[in-house]
Amino acid sequence: MFTALLGLAPIVIALLTLSALFSAAETSMTGASRSRMHQLEREGDASARRSSCPTRRR
Repeated sequence: MFTALLGLAPIVIALLTLSALFSAAETSMTGASRSRMHQLEREGDASARRSSCPTRRR
């Protein structure tokens, strides 16, 4: 029983790490000022261009 729990521990830790990564990415995307991103995009910032693509309306 204890051995099975130890075997699952790395999987749980990996999943928690992935969850934290995605949560941080979501927070950074929703926390970024849209007007600031548009300004940076107009100035030619490639990162701002990539991050504003999902929010563009077509």
